[in-house]
Amino acid sequence: MASTLAATPANADNPPMTFDLAATTTRAQQIAGYWLGNAKANLLAATPYEHQVVVNASDTNITPTPMGEPGVYAPMDGKGGPGAEEDPKHINLPKTVGKVFFVGDDGQPHWCSGTSMSTDNRNVVATTGHCVLDVPGSAVTLNNWIFVPGYYKGKIPWGIYVGRAGYLPSAFAADLDYDYDYAFATVWSGVTITAENKLVTTSRLGDSVGGQGLAWNQKLKKVVDVFGYPAGGHPDGTPAYSGVSMQHAQGTNFRVMTGLNTDQTIAIASGFTGKGALGSSWLMGYKSERRLGYLNGISLSASDMDWNGKFDAAVSPYFDGTTVGTFWKARSADPTGPIL
Repeated sequence: MASTLAATPANADNPPMTFDLAATTTRAQQIAGYWLGNAKANLLAATPYEHQVVVNASDTNITPTPMGEPGVYAPMDGKGGPGAEEDPKHINLPKTVGKVFFVGDDGQPHWCSGTSMSTDNRNVVATTGHCVLDVPGSAVTLNNWIFVPGYYKGKIPWGIYVGRAGYLPSAFAADLDYDYDYAFATVWSGVTITAENKLVTTSRLGDSVGGQGLAWNQKLKKVVDVFGYPAGGHPDGTPAYSGVSMQHAQGTNFRVMTGLNTDQTIAIASGFTGKGALGSSWLMGYKSERRLGYLNGISLSASDMDWNGKFDAAVSPYFDGTTVGTFWKARSADPTGPIL
């Protein structure tokens, strides 16, 4: 797939909205302490986020309507080497993928999946919109938001990255249109904790793990590699995933209708559960040698399309001009730096 950089796109009918996650270094330090203090107790106690984990999807031959010409934005390699305590069994999976952690409106720690994106500032994470906004609660954003690339059995190979601001399409943020259920968040530079219980700076996110490219207004029936952290079992109770390490699925994308407020959603065949896999990255043109590709979807839910008690599809918004406009807003934000 050619890597081209289009002129700055925009969608005046669905402009991105900006939400603070940790506007100051003081607040970012507090959030880092919440997750890394007490031997990472809150990080280890977090459970999969359970909002909108299951959707009723049905196949359709109607093709999503692209908003403009197809385009791609190139991925980038990281400058850092292997992470401390990186998953030895999945060394060929993308370093960019990890877990998004936050505190829900129930006051408890939860997690979704997410991935690092290619930007000049090396500080943008992609995930699903309802893993940034507190959709079922009263708060504007989910609290204490961080990203942990390469998460593996409680280990944080490249440290944690505290969220600075979230960028979401107004159609989702204001109207809860799940056709636009995705978010791009800027993050502060990473921190980790030493054996002496001291916070220390690591590096910018993209410097550590690189970043995925972006593809929009693409034709369907394309092979997509999906990476995330599914957890829990199937609808019939059959155990499936533990959520402690990254998992991989591959399929061909196709159009679906759902019971949500959507008319542009797509799916791939996947046994991922909804729990934990919310925010999983859908990568077109993925090359295992570089561990990079082009983000062309974000899991917003899972579905049992043949009603046999087993999840068999992952569902995503279709990436169009609104997607790249929202991404552009995040990548064009002011650079972030260390919190210490």
